[in-house]
Amino acid sequence: MPNAECSFLPPGLPKRIRREGSSFPQKCCTRFHAHEVKNRATLVKPALLFVTPNGFCQDYAKAITRVQEVISAGASLVQIRDRGSTADEILKLTDRLLRAGVDPTALSLNGVHPEEARALTPAVGIHIREADIDEYSHAAAINASLGVVIGCSVHSVAAAELACEKLALTYLQVGTMFNTNSHPGKIPEGPALLRAIRERLGPSETLIGVGGIQKHNLHTVFKNGASGVAVISSISAAHDVRRATSELHRLCRDNFEIENGSL
Repeated sequence: MPNAECSFLPPGLPKRIRREGSSFPQKCCTRFHAHEVKNRATLVKPALLFVTPNGFCQDYAKAITRVQEVISAGASLVQIRDRGSTADEILKLTDRLLRAGVDPTALSLNGVHPEEARALTPAVGIHIREADIDEYSHAAAINASLGVVIGCSVHSVAAAELACEKLALTYLQVGTMFNTNSHPGKIPEGPALLRAIRERLGPSETLIGVGGIQKHNLHTVFKNGASGVAVISSISAAHDVRRATSELHRLCRDNFEIENGSL
């Protein structure tokens, strides 16, 4: 029988995230594989992810306001990524967000071990770096059995295939699409990588384009098979964050419909 830790299932998931079924492996606190997870969270398409900029965790009040703004304006998920903060600081901010009433299904932590994200009450999603796929695969499967979002960054077709094999994924975050200040000096893989992964994995996987995505180039990402986009500065650097998020949400819907038909 699963222990008390694994009996938790988040109540009342909103429309932005759907969880299929409610079962999970009986021995979920031992080692098991991604294919055994029966109730993976899914993002409603098209998805808009806000990835937080560096320094985000250093001002709790500002961060809480910003997260509430982008969620209310249409962001599907807020991925808390802050290379200038420790995992402990990310967890402390997340705890403050949850205490402020932020929907836990709209949060995902980048740079935090799955076990640490699972220890929060309630549990929140995690985002796994490509380099951590093997190391985190079994711990992440336990998190996935709770119905929380599991995302992973990939930069090649081979990495995408590995992530799908090892992780009970909600989405793959594919980059880098365009030149971006978050990875200065890097030559982008470009939207062609997104197309190659889509052709290899088929239509069912949720692929999120990331890297240098702005309003003027967002259509190219959807044209190459994206299910959604993840952005940093397109929201964080905007004068009016709520308006910028709303405009991106509308553009995601419009371009997804053009490529995939009416929602």
